[in-house]
Amino acid sequence: MSERDDNIKAEKIAVKEIFGEKYRFEIPNFQRPFSWKRENFEKLFENIYDALESNQSEYFMGSIILQKQKDYYYIIDGQQRLISLAILLAVIRDKISDEETRRDIQSSLFQKEIKIKHIPAVVRVKMWEDMELLEDYIYKEGETLNYKNIKYMDKKDPKYSLYEAIHTFIDKYEEEFDDEGKVKRFLEYLFNNVYVVFISTRSLPYAIQLFNVLNTTGLPLSTADILKASNIGEIEENMRNIYARKWREVENAIGREEVEKVIEFIRTMKLKTKARKGIYEEYKKSIFGKYLHKGKEFVDYFVKISKIYRDIVLEPDDLRIHPKYKHIIRLMKRHIPFDDWIPPLIAFYEKFKGYRQNGNDISEYL
Repeated sequence: MSERDDNIKAEKIAVKEIFGEKYRFEIPNFQRPFSWKRENFEKLFENIYDALESNQSEYFMGSIILQKQKDYYYIIDGQQRLISLAILLAVIRDKISDEETRRDIQSSLFQKEIKIKHIPAVVRVKMWEDMELLEDYIYKEGETLNYKNIKYMDKKDPKYSLYEAIHTFIDKYEEEFDDEGKVKRFLEYLFNNVYVVFISTRSLPYAIQLFNVLNTTGLPLSTADILKASNIGEIEENMRNIYARKWREVENAIGREEVEKVIEFIRTMKLKTKARKGIYEEYKKSIFGKYLHKGKEFVDYFVKISKIYRDIVLEPDDLRIHPKYKHIIRLMKRHIPFDDWIPPLIAFYEKFKGYRQNGNDISEYL
């Protein structure tokens, strides 16, 4: 690969190489959380199983986009698939009784520390910061069977997706494998006949550009996903995790659906027109460089507008806000079937820089 940052390398890689000694992966904090659902896990398993049963010489899982670091790769696109494969392997490891097979799978998922060789203990795919506590359930033997007994009620929580993945793969194991010979045949096919195309570059902005253009598998990307990745990618590396955490805190506070709305509200506030083309295209051509700079400035502004939106529309329960205002907001949210009234309201509050003017509650001026 050329040392030019925007040069790319593409190669066909088997699953046995993905979970081998040559590669180590991390998921950067600016990526979307683990959010696949049962139908995604079922499709992943069934596509591989059907390819095996129909004697396909190869099964192609699509492309994965990576940014090369010093001794590992950032996964820019493909994290849902790689984490799901790791969970599938962990479930098979914990269900199968053959000790040699269990050891082989475990060594594929987790590299033990070898002190005399100065080789540290590492996991093949390091998860998101807010999922690190759950790595033990994948990378420690027997733990997937314990995790499936934990109950999660919030279906938007990444922990629920892990819970659902484990349940789905256990169900598939019990449905399809009535003897361990079938399990081993499946594993041999998975490791040796299932491939992805690795597309790697050393440049994070270029990797994100590829991510925007080439993503065709997994969950569809939202405008918020693309803007998050492209803006975090513009920030210097020593500050990137801080700003990624800011964005994730907003996602956790108001939810991903509301984040998407905030992105649209900002567009309307800046351009003062209805959308004429794709939201992301309008950001690229009409907002960035004219109203907001990409990177820190945009993320800070996004956080600011998200807080205003939460405080005055989603949760207008602060005692400083006039009761009549709260009542009006409840009525508008309940009976107006569109959101066009929200951007000017947010802009009004932003203009007056807070919720009080000359000691008075600004909601009294509405």
